[in-house]
Amino acid sequence: MALSFDVYILRQHAVPFLLSFFVYTFVLIMNRLFELVDLIFGKGLEPSTVALIFLYSLPFIIAITAPMAFLTSVLAVFGRMSEDFEIISLKALGINPLRILPPLIFFAGIFIFFMVYFNNHILPDTNHKVKILLLEVGEKRPVAELAPRSFITNFPGYILYSRAIDKSSDPAKLEDVILYRKSDDNLTGSEFIISREAGISIDREQNLITFTMSGGQRHILGQSGAYWNMDFDTQYINVFLPPEARPDSSYRGDRELSAQQMSQRVRLWEKDLDSLKRLKDSILSFSGYPDEGMLISADIQIQGIKNDIDRYSVEIHKKYSLPFAALTFIFLGVPLGILTRKGGMGAAFGIAILITTVYYIFIVSGETLSDRGFLNPAVAMWAANFFFLALGVFLYHGFFFDSIHFWKR
Repeated sequence: MALSFDVYILRQHAVPFLLSFFVYTFVLIMNRLFELVDLIFGKGLEPSTVALIFLYSLPFIIAITAPMAFLTSVLAVFGRMSEDFEIISLKALGINPLRILPPLIFFAGIFIFFMVYFNNHILPDTNHKVKILLLEVGEKRPVAELAPRSFITNFPGYILYSRAIDKSSDPAKLEDVILYRKSDDNLTGSEFIISREAGISIDREQNLITFTMSGGQRHILGQSGAYWNMDFDTQYINVFLPPEARPDSSYRGDRELSAQQMSQRVRLWEKDLDSLKRLKDSILSFSGYPDEGMLISADIQIQGIKNDIDRYSVEIHKKYSLPFAALTFIFLGVPLGILTRKGGMGAAFGIAILITTVYYIFIVSGETLSDRGFLNPAVAMWAANFFFLALGVFLYHGFFFDSIHFWKR
């Protein structure tokens, strides 16, 4: 009897879960598809290359839509059970409503196991392959991603604006160009370079992009407030790309690594951080006047390592917090589904989209605050789960034990 009840609950979830999963995935795929069509017709890329980019983008979409589908199925199933008075029937038969939880927790356990594996083994590899493909496109066609009348941040340390771009010429020609440079160290000031036209070429051996500016002005604003400007007939601006920007690079960023690989990097950075702190202490304790330049350099390096540790720690926790949202959505989705008393997918989709939107706002906001050092990475990534779990437990208590008579009316 007990096993039949568990199988019944699980079977009820199969169709809503698969249906909502395909609907959510289709919607996000269509959004991505429009971008890829633009790559073919607007930027002249080969359809086979675009197809590979599309294929390797699917795991990223699945990582988002799978938890949404889980919540939608819970809402749809228990909305229907409430609408058909099955919940009241269970209560009348003396069955504790908490008896619903074991098969759902079993389902959530399988889901969590799969998603944790997916996030740590499949998703990092496909993210890396997408990056390599885009880098290869950028190497072969350095202006493929450029668009006229828009601010372009593809070039490290620079922002580019151009009224018109001729991609058919070699090198590519830009008209009415503004190139803005802002130094990361906040010591050398900023710079505007304005020219009638410019060419873009790439040196694949040195991983170097060169802007050949013709007929313009160079405006430099120093950190102290000093200002210079000069006219030029021809000016060459070289932008060196980082080593990881090479298409054949084995370097992987945070979203291209598993949690275990990121943990290894974090442990190495923590050792470097301890060494730098000891160095700073030794500089401060040095007799006489401490070297201000060395202190500033140590502080910059310490802050940079702290930022890297926080960024990677966020990604580590995210790989587990998103799959474990399934458990949270059980405790939240069951009472909400029963309260709505709507068995159709429409109500389930609406509530699920609202909840997951708030959930992902929590995640994105927490990630931003943690990256800036305002919030602990663990708190940032798990706060949404604990918030919705607490809300779900409250609803369970209120609806199952204090307000069961409300559904009977």
